[in-house]
Amino acid sequence: MNSPRNRIAPSFAPGTRYDTNPRLLVIAFANSRGGYDLVAADHKLIPRRENPNQDEPFDSVKIAKGTLRLNMHEQFDAGGWRLGTTSFTFRWRDGAMRLIGFDRDAIIKGPGETEVISVKYPARRMVVTRGMMDASAPDRTETVTLPRKPLLKLEEVGGRFHV
Repeated sequence: MNSPRNRIAPSFAPGTRYDTNPRLLVIAFANSRGGYDLVAADHKLIPRRENPNQDEPFDSVKIAKGTLRLNMHEQFDAGGWRLGTTSFTFRWRDGAMRLIGFDRDAIIKGPGETEVISVKYPARRMVVTRGMMDASAPDRTETVTLPRKPLLKLEEVGGRFHV
């Protein structure tokens, strides 16, 4: 979207604007007729910028080895409780783009805690490592076996996870 209504003036700088327009992730496959077929479109997965001190959260989309990887980050110039990166990995499976991986690496600023989460959904495996930025205590790693569930479609993921 590119609406002027979604360019907002922060209270501390009424003469400037920051862009809160939503982003649309569109995935199309080439077809044998020479065109493209739309297979997925989603406006919820990439979060909107909600704060004038916030970086644009979208980083990149990469396609490799039959997967699509969406990379984002959270960073504030001032304020904000957490900073870090988040990645979603999708694969075309059973007629839809399905979530097969989720990775988040975060720092919780106040207490200086670190948290790294890596989920491989087809393997039903989640590894969580928590520690401290100053290494005042050893990192703690926990591996969890996830319950057997159908893999989420791309359009079912938005809003379920925070960057």
